Amino acid sequence: MSENTIYSVSELNAQAKELLENSFSQISLCGEVSSITKSKSGHYYFSLKDKTAEISCVLFAGTVYRNKIRQIPEHGREVVVEGYLTIFTQRGNYQFTVENVQFGSSKEGELYQQYLQLKKELEELGYFDQEKKKSLPAYPRRVGIITSPTGAAVHDIIHAFKRRNPTIHLTIYPTSVQGDNAPKEITAAIELANQQMDVDVLLISRGGGSLEDLSVFNARSVADAVFLSSIPIVSGIGHDTDVTIVDWVADKPMPTPTAAAEMISTPSIDEMLLKLSTFETNLNNRILSRLRDFTQQIDLAEASLVHPKERITNLKNQFSAYSKRLVTEISRTFDAQSGTVKVNYQRLLNRSPAPTIDQFSKDLVSAADRLQQSTANLQEKFAARVESLATQLETMNPQATLNRGYAIVRSKKDNTILKDAKSVIPGDKVKAQLAKGTLDLDVESVSS
Repeated sequence: MSENTIYSVSELNAQAKELLENSFSQISLCGEVSSITKSKSGHYYFSLKDKTAEISCVLFAGTVYRNKIRQIPEHGREVVVEGYLTIFTQRGNYQFTVENVQFGSSKEGELYQQYLQLKKELEELGYFDQEKKKSLPAYPRRVGIITSPTGAAVHDIIHAFKRRNPTIHLTIYPTSVQGDNAPKEITAAIELANQQMDVDVLLISRGGGSLEDLSVFNARSVADAVFLSSIPIVSGIGHDTDVTIVDWVADKPMPTPTAAAEMISTPSIDEMLLKLSTFETNLNNRILSRLRDFTQQIDLAEASLVHPKERITNLKNQFSAYSKRLVTEISRTFDAQSGTVKVNYQRLLNRSPAPTIDQFSKDLVSAADRLQQSTANLQEKFAARVESLATQLETMNPQATLNRGYAIVRSKKDNTILKDAKSVIPGDKVKAQLAKGTLDLDVESVSS
């Protein structure tokens, strides 16, 4: 073939299909069946996997009928399949077309049947009921990890916790994760953790494997220990497609060890810092909003001032009461919210972000000082304003004019105030109001 040959996608897939089918025709392939499904047309689609890889397989309905395949492979079974490699040219998918099925060791089949039988038995006993699941703490500080200390899973778990929340204390309960002694060791680790009560959550985990590798997590003794544990248990066993009895019984099953660690360490340090910053902003907004409300009330009280001196006195009293309530309310709100902030600050301080919390605390104290100073200035301003208004009203008071020796003269006939001498004639009777008392007078003469 020329190096400069340009293929269409269809041509490339067709040639790849031909090469695969010619090079890998009538081969045998062994592995564990996973995620098998049956289509409406009767074809079976599944994955065949080993410890490190997997391949997509298809068993066509016509092949089942033509080759008289009596037993269809089940999830978790070890099988040997005969067939050939091919490519689905429309999409370029690489798959193995099965022509015949031979079942592997009888032990795999027995393990799977035991798994189904125990699952049914525990389900009838209520081991899987959601209402019996224990709630996980929102902010766990101590996490126990039941796993092999030398496996890859424990390193992935520790890395996930250090990345998301390094303040969480981890306790490793080393056990075997496969073999004859593994169920006893895992059960003993769960019981030991419940006796010591030194952790908030237990995480049971291991990496992926075959059904036989994971059989320890399908043991009745392990299932009983998980169900009876007073400490909430999270499972992170195998890969996404691996589901064990422990996953069914656990309070929170997760698909992988890393996913379990990330779920337990939620919220992370960064998420908690963001939440605290939002809380501080909301607190400041609430204080400023309350201050604006009281300022508007004071403005309305000022606008409703009328001439009588009694009203001025009442407004003074109201202003004083409002000021006291304002200071009390701000102080109460600040103390309450400050207490909450201090609690959260202490929690975060225990989780190491001390510099950030210290800066937030200083900013909050500074804001409180400015708020108290603004309140004092506002009180002095309005007190001076009220005194000024009182002085003006006192000046406008008619009684003050009378006290200086003036009099108000009224007609006795209609009690109107006389402003022009021509409005009366000799002989009319008038009344003069003095600072103290009144005089009844007769008009003898009128001068323009």
